[in-house]
Amino acid sequence: MKRLALAIVVAAISAPSFADTYAAERPYIGIDYQIGTFEQKSGASAEPTAIRLRGGTELAPMLAVEAHAAIGADSDTLRVAGPTSYEVELNALYAVFVRPQINLGDVVSIYGLLGYTYADMKATSSTPSNPLTPSTSGFQKKASFGGGADLKISKNIRVGADYVEYIDGYKAVSAGIRISL
Repeated sequence: MKRLALAIVVAAISAPSFADTYAAERPYIGIDYQIGTFEQKSGASAEPTAIRLRGGTELAPMLAVEAHAAIGADSDTLRVAGPTSYEVELNALYAVFVRPQINLGDVVSIYGLLGYTYADMKATSSTPSNPLTPSTSGFQKKASFGGGADLKISKNIRVGADYVEYIDGYKAVSAGIRISL
């Protein structure tokens, strides 16, 4: 009986702080143009582009959670030694992040991103008949990190840019708009 009474008292005291946390939550959505860099260990690289959607919520003034979903917009050519080249494209990318942030006044936010990514990359060989240079496609997954900044241009609209290392060999710079809901 004493445990039940203690649980009721703790729940009653906790409810207002949960309500305050919920009231501080600020969801948002965004759309960005992304220029990725796919780089091999040999140093050869390609820069496929993508359109990225993101959604998140600020849980507190210094912490948010965010999800990214991107789909390839244009491929780029990866030149390797010899006559073979690869057309590299991002088929899809999905990522979730914790976003610690520092607000400089009410106008600028600087933030970090720490999370996990699933990415589907495709590389199509220019010589598909050569068994030594096959085309390849598939999902990769990895812990991801990055950072960025955004600028408030009106009450509910921010513009920003970020840099994220999504998976081994693929990093991206994105710029776009974020709308508070």
